[in-house]
Amino acid sequence: MGAPEPPELLDEKIRAAWDALVPRLVEHGIVTALDQGALAMYCSLWVTWRELERVVARDGFTIPRRAGPAIHPALKGSMEVLTQLRLLGAELGLSPAARSRLRLPLRTPAPSLKVQRFLAEHSNDGGHEGA
Repeated sequence: MGAPEPPELLDEKIRAAWDALVPRLVEHGIVTALDQGALAMYCSLWVTWRELERVVARDGFTIPRRAGPAIHPALKGSMEVLTQLRLLGAELGLSPAARSRLRLPLRTPAPSLKVQRFLAEHSNDGGHEGA
């Protein structure tokens, strides 16, 4: 199963998040093409969270109200999106704890060039020296 392709519907920011995340997950064998939808959702949530955090950084944690300061709606939204990111991230193996629960195939490293040469030189002797 190959690497997931980014869906065409991704906007520029979500595509940038995809390009930053997905190749690393594929390299480590964590995701496949079957994960395309979940990865698109994760990247979309990531961009939404970053935008909400920018609003909070600009406006602060509270907003003025007649009854007194209240939690900024962007902060509430950010906390809700973080919850979704954490849950979806766990499904995708995006934390050390989540990865420890994944059952990934063992990846055997390729033999070194020296080992390859040795095997090539000694593969025709049938495992016996001299007869």
